[in-house]
Amino acid sequence: MKKVVTFGVYDYFHLGHLRLFTAAKELGDYLIVAVQDGNYILKTKPNAKVMYTTDQRKELVSALRVVDEVVVYTDVDETIKNIDFDIFAIGEDQNHEGFQRAVKWCEENGKQVVEAFKESDWDEYDCILMDVMMPIMDGYTATRRIRGLSRPDAQSIPIIALTATADKITRTDILNQLKLRDPKTFISSFDRPNLSLTIRRGLSKKEKIAAIVHFINRHHRQSGIIYCMSRNSTESLVEELSEYSIRAVAYHAGLSSDKREKAQDDFINDRVNVVCATVAFGMGIDKSNVRWIIHYNMPASIENYYQEIGRAGRDGMKSDTLLFYSVGDILLLRRFAEESGQKDVSLQKLNRMRRYCEADICRRRILLSYFGEETDKDCGNCDVCKNPPQRFDGSTHS
Repeated sequence: MKKVVTFGVYDYFHLGHLRLFTAAKELGDYLIVAVQDGNYILKTKPNAKVMYTTDQRKELVSALRVVDEVVVYTDVDETIKNIDFDIFAIGEDQNHEGFQRAVKWCEENGKQVVEAFKESDWDEYDCILMDVMMPIMDGYTATRRIRGLSRPDAQSIPIIALTATADKITRTDILNQLKLRDPKTFISSFDRPNLSLTIRRGLSKKEKIAAIVHFINRHHRQSGIIYCMSRNSTESLVEELSEYSIRAVAYHAGLSSDKREKAQDDFINDRVNVVCATVAFGMGIDKSNVRWIIHYNMPASIENYYQEIGRAGRDGMKSDTLLFYSVGDILLLRRFAEESGQKDVSLQKLNRMRRYCEADICRRRILLSYFGEETDKDCGNCDVCKNPPQRFDGSTHS
């Protein structure tokens, strides 16, 4: 899911704001609007006239169908560091120093590659390894900026596009976006036979908690990640697990950078074994002994699911994955998809994920087929293979 964030006061809400929100929402799937705190406005601008309170402006913005989430901010350049987003949308008049610093911070996430090449001597680099899915500035944008530099080798230096998960549609999109001419494509196997695949359907919240506690206790002192759809879910789940003497930490973009770094460091160094996190957790983390992954909610696509379970068992040892699936997840994810800028593609991916969850054939064969691999053997390591459904010939008559 691609998240867009935009900032403003919105004290005199007008048509220009609505048009900004509409245009911003078309850039992604989920729109976050940050409303500036009224007390902070009066503190920094004592003579400012504020018509509506912070809560009233939040209520006004929240009522708009195009808006998915509303947060309160003080300094834009500091608040932006604590929000989980992909695209920063700004209006034409938002050009003061705070916004300039925020834009600079965003660009640094991918611009470092561009600047490193821009300032390098000729022949210093033989090639550029480009992660297509970098946050903030993706590999597509960084590649275009490199190719647009006014130095001769900007057009000739080889750029290798890399991504962990890509189906045929995504691979074609990469070739088109990067305008690759007669590229060589290398695809490694997607098969991870050391991962067990289990799906539980239709459980109540109480039943899910009981299943999670049982699952974690079976993996005593082993490291694992529980992926949740929302920030609130990560924190409430940490509290509920503590009632069963299971120590866990929450990780999401709403936490301060210090808290996020501490949670990540504690997990990597085995000071804490359980992390309840949003999808941002795990990017760039190389921890080989993650033994299990739980999805508290269904992911929006098979690509997301495969990438997240792939953070377990990187050392090749046996590891377990568990996904909880409910109709509520489908309804919420469908709303996100229908309001996204890529409605048809998002709905198609969601439908494939739903079919995977509801399937009664080997799950590994479904995953491999999705990514273009075929196998004629069942894995023996998913819930369907371990407990195959009973079938009978309904055409016979007694």
